[in-house]
Amino acid sequence: MNLTGRSTRTRTGLAPRGVLASLRPAAQCGCVPVNSDVMPHGAILAAWNSPETWRSLCDGSECPICQRQKPLDVIARLQASWLTMPQAAPMKGYVCLISRIHAVELHDLPETDALGFMQDAQRVSRALAATTGAVKLNYEIHGNTLPHLHMHLFPRYRGDMFEGGPIDPKTVRQPVYAEGEFAALRALIVKALDHAASPRLCRTMTALPFPTHRNKQWLCQHRPSACRRQLLRPTQTNRLPT
Repeated sequence: MNLTGRSTRTRTGLAPRGVLASLRPAAQCGCVPVNSDVMPHGAILAAWNSPETWRSLCDGSECPICQRQKPLDVIARLQASWLTMPQAAPMKGYVCLISRIHAVELHDLPETDALGFMQDAQRVSRALAATTGAVKLNYEIHGNTLPHLHMHLFPRYRGDMFEGGPIDPKTVRQPVYAEGEFAALRALIVKALDHAASPRLCRTMTALPFPTHRNKQWLCQHRPSACRRQLLRPTQTNRLPT
């Protein structure tokens, strides 16, 4: 395993046949994103059931992200990671943070890259909180299908279909975005990432392009020494500062 640089991402080609076979049953049902490298709970069997395939995925030689030199659906390149956002998602605002260094476990990353990855996660968390209207964010790290370090971020909403149980994307049968919603929210998240890069910048709740389960919206202004919340009327229009 090469953890000192990005030389493992110099090959080009398709995902290994064994991985595609493990993903096909879930992908064909249309329940999970079919165009993403890292699909939350996307495979029926973990890739480690084939020792040869698992070894080549772990060392990066057959990692599809390393072969392509980047994942699919990238919307931002951050300090130590890429941020991806597939339109075929289990819920609105779902994104995935993927390490730019091939590593299987978080502790495999060099200390500076591990710090950068977690700082990126914090930055994305701020951006999602500012744009999705979520009441809570869920964070998941698996890698059972593709052992290239990545973190799933799921915005949670009051009344969403996963209340009272675990998030199971395979149960999502219908598109979560109406026409135009995905592009609008993606643009808001990308813009919010710039403002979330520094805690000193004032970040405000963005006017959402779709209705949420919240009856009211919150404005949260973060500063290093204080955090104050101000209730906004639902009819008010709030935008990120330019």
